[in-house]
Amino acid sequence: MSRPATGWVQEKHGKHIARLRDEDLGSFDTEDAAWRAIATALREDEGLAPDAFSDFGESWMSTREADFDRRKRSKSFSKERSVWNSHIVDAPFWDLPVRRITPKIVQAWVGELFKKPAMHAVRDGKGYKRVELDRTVTRRVVEQALKYLKLCLDAAVIEGKLKENPARLVKLPRAEPDEIDGELIVHLSVDEIDALFALQLPLVVRAIYAVAIYVGLRSDELWGLRRQDIVGLEGSRPTCQVRRSYDGPVKTKNALRDVPILPPAVSALRAYFATAPVTRIGGLVFPGRDGSCHAESYTAQWRDSNHRPSPSGKSVIKSPGWRRKAGIRSEVDFRDFRHTCGCHLAQGTWTRPFTLHEIKRWLGHSSISVTERHYAMLTSDNLHAAVASESITGYKREGRNDHTRK
Repeated sequence: MSRPATGWVQEKHGKHIARLRDEDLGSFDTEDAAWRAIATALREDEGLAPDAFSDFGESWMSTREADFDRRKRSKSFSKERSVWNSHIVDAPFWDLPVRRITPKIVQAWVGELFKKPAMHAVRDGKGYKRVELDRTVTRRVVEQALKYLKLCLDAAVIEGKLKENPARLVKLPRAEPDEIDGELIVHLSVDEIDALFALQLPLVVRAIYAVAIYVGLRSDELWGLRRQDIVGLEGSRPTCQVRRSYDGPVKTKNALRDVPILPPAVSALRAYFATAPVTRIGGLVFPGRDGSCHAESYTAQWRDSNHRPSPSGKSVIKSPGWRRKAGIRSEVDFRDFRHTCGCHLAQGTWTRPFTLHEIKRWLGHSSISVTERHYAMLTSDNLHAAVASESITGYKREGRNDHTRK
């Protein structure tokens, strides 16, 4: 066979390596197999084969949608579809063959996402239209878009379309610490917690907020909680057995844990169970309207409903959420309830101050480094107290500024 300008076969150690331009297509046992790989790649580049990322990605999303529908979680999938359509469908690699997606291309796409203006859907006389907001997309949106790309290309690796996932090699730039009014971790203060539970909350909402704050569950663990997971509610050691994430297992083995239920959550659960129906579909403690798990975006009326910017750019609030009614800062979101639990455990608000290892076990972190990253700075007061104490082993305490050993 003659060697064309676009591709060639190289024999090495008894194998035939197919190359197209500067790309290695793999090694094959026979020369004919190597040339067939080159011919297939050429057809892909010309759009004559169904291996473009657009085709594969849409097929993968359709399969994922069917799985979400089967598990009655179509609301969660609609959020994924929105991120996919807004940020992946128009990506520079959308029309490329799957095998031509490289880490460099993905990294450049991520960089452009951070500069992309945020969009919002608003209703007009003919339906909905997308308007541009006066800010760029949030880091959370970029994280989600990269996450879905990674999952999609993982499937491509499994099907043999890629040797390795190029998106797995891409890292987001380090985020600046989220510091608001001196807080490195956004959480509810004691006064804000008191103001929240001073409201006339529905029993189910009160129970949801209490369990989220005083037990510190992730949202997927909260919506997957079953009646049988609440143990000893009338006894001296009420316990929440964390065993599920939505309708499946927990995310890691460290997330499998038994957590004490603090008194405010015990009272809220008792009041809620006293009025809730005895039998519920699947035994869920907090089921959705159809009896299945709530969607990931559900916040039990924490946020304002129908809070959408009008075409003129002004905000319209038709129904204020409990956050606004309690006078709590707007930056505190529902997911910060879990941070609230960790912060107050570290500060000793409800009990003695917990150590970082105890907080790790309570919250089910995958490693102690996760706990340190979030809560180590909250132990600074305890460190200063230790320095000021009179029982520092190995140092003199004679009122002098020396650090001589005894």
